Amino acid sequence: MNGKKVLIIVLLILSITTATVYAATNYSSPADIAAKVTGKPVEKVIKEKLDSNKTYGEIAKDEEKLEDFKNEMRQYKKDIVKDKVKDGIITKEEGDKFLAEIEKHQEFCDGTGPRANEKSGIGFGFGHMMGKGHHGGNNGHRMFRNRDK
Repeated sequence: MNGKKVLIIVLLILSITTATVYAATNYSSPADIAAKVTGKPVEKVIKEKLDSNKTYGEIAKDEEKLEDFKNEMRQYKKDIVKDKVKDGIITKEEGDKFLAEIEKHQEFCDGTGPRANEKSGIGFGFGHMMGKGHHGGNNGHRMFRNRDK
């Protein structure tokens, strides 16, 4: 696998943290997870993130709850990937690659993750680039290629 493909997979895995899909864990976002592990209301966690430019992981780390946050986020991401496989949005093989990357990234996760102003532009959203990426010349990975089924 060449470096570009690995980079794309890594960036897709990191972008899962911004997905707002209801997963089997009953969380609707990383903000919900940060609120649960810190014991703070969701609104307070979101406000803290916006006011301080911290990630949800850093907020959890400040409360000495980073490991709890990482474990909950891992399960949240796994549930999203499994749902996308089940719904036919990605193949089982793609899902297995994403799940392996999720596990691999847990080893060096320090809670700082990508901030909104550092995003790669590769995500799970419903943008108008039709899966082709902004400058990627049709080399991007289309997470939602079957969304109109």
